[in-house]
Amino acid sequence: MSTFALDQIQAQIPQALVERYTDRAHGAWGVIAKEHIVEVAKLLKEKLGFRLFVSMDAVDRLHLEGAEQDPRFEVLYFLRNVERN
Repeated sequence: MSTFALDQIQAQIPQALVERYTDRAHGAWGVIAKEHIVEVAKLLKEKLGFRLFVSMDAVDRLHLEGAEQDPRFEVLYFLRNVERN
């Protein structure tokens, strides 16, 4: 996700953004509270131009240790704003 999109989510739906972080490749990521997924998806699509659905992946953390196992399941949404790249 872009830092622009994360900033907009944080400004417009602050309770939706549970966590933001940067991965080892310097990519920006955001964790959205499950009860706000639809609201955030609408914001991204209708107001921020993320109209291309690329993919959706799932992660099962069953074999991870301790705190890394919670939550057990994670869903990742990959969207793209083709106009802004």
